[in-house]
Amino acid sequence: MKINSSWTNIKMISHYPSKIESSNTENFKITDSVQKSSRPLLSSLPMQNFRKPELDGTHERNINQYVSEIQQLLKESGLTLDGKCSVTMGSDGRLAVNGTNRDKDKLESILNSNEGLAEKLRTEMALQSHAERMKESLAFNKAYAQNMKEAVAQYRYLLNDSYSVKIILEIGQDSYNMLIDKSI
Repeated sequence: MKINSSWTNIKMISHYPSKIESSNTENFKITDSVQKSSRPLLSSLPMQNFRKPELDGTHERNINQYVSEIQQLLKESGLTLDGKCSVTMGSDGRLAVNGTNRDKDKLESILNSNEGLAEKLRTEMALQSHAERMKESLAFNKAYAQNMKEAVAQYRYLLNDSYSVKIILEIGQDSYNMLIDKSI
């Protein structure tokens, strides 16, 4: 396949030439061409146009509702939380329950069998994880604008493939807490 030399100066992330020259059509059909986007790439926008993520009372209301649903499911199943347990999302998307509660395996089974509630919890955990990463990313961008070398040294962990943010929902008999666990 021949590559048109004029393409080399184009960011190929989402911008492609709107027409393919006839000399380059041996490996393309007309339907394979992608129209150039009229919107700028995010990487070309100045950072001051972005606003920091705002977490209002919606997050707390959602968690209150989900914990109430969990407590109702426990009540319907005849289970009580005699100790604390923590709910996390595994890499396979299933909810995992850990802790000192003797019925943690039953709770895990109940949560994963209630697909609606499990999906709400997974979504909330993913949103909170994303918000935490965005907060750190914005802090890095601000520091980078001040001093590149110091910012890279301070926030190097953000560039590590093994860096993760895990959201943990701790549930007790009459209380709950959401925690953020960061690991490298």
